[in-house]
Amino acid sequence: MKDLIQHLLREGLLNEGNPKFIFKDNPGSGFNGWEKKNIKIFINGDDKAWADFKVKDGKVYIEYIEAHEEGHGYGQMIMKHLASIYGYENIVRDNLTPSGGVMRQKLDKHFNYTYVEESVTKYPLQYLGQCDLLRHKSEENEEKWHKMMADKQQISFDDFVKSVDYNAILDEDEDIKTYLEDAVRADDSTAAYKSMWGDKETIFLQTAGFEFIFV
Repeated sequence: MKDLIQHLLREGLLNEGNPKFIFKDNPGSGFNGWEKKNIKIFINGDDKAWADFKVKDGKVYIEYIEAHEEGHGYGQMIMKHLASIYGYENIVRDNLTPSGGVMRQKLDKHFNYTYVEESVTKYPLQYLGQCDLLRHKSEENEEKWHKMMADKQQISFDDFVKSVDYNAILDEDEDIKTYLEDAVRADDSTAAYKSMWGDKETIFLQTAGFEFIFV
């Protein structure tokens, strides 16, 4: 019976308790059109799962999602709630972990949604994240990072600025010219590169031992 209940919860066929969703704005929200948010789900008053995400131009970019207890479908519950607000088709599916990919397949089925991956690169490329954070998420990301670094080709800062949505890496009231000048001043090996992140074109800025990656 316990196994059956766990299966029904995972598949979203059984509601657990009375879910309550709490939103809050994260620091930097509203800068350059980005809304940075956090959502938590509470079941019978207990904090069960959370997600950090960004919203811009009606699109939702999930940065991180985590359940304190696995196997209850809390991640799916958060995704379904976000879909009810923003529309499931507007939740961007970049940089999925293997478990995240499985969850999206279940949600596709739930929403009767057919996902067609776009093969044409759209500019400007969007900020994916900082290398160390991405690499720690999954072994797949670690492999993508090594391949990206092995195949990198340097480009000019002008091409970098033209090709990416750099606002995500700027502090409030900071401009990209000042940002790059400060980066070069602190690390004279600072440079921009193009490569591939998996099967997607990527452009990244390498400075102070980190890569800031856009896809």
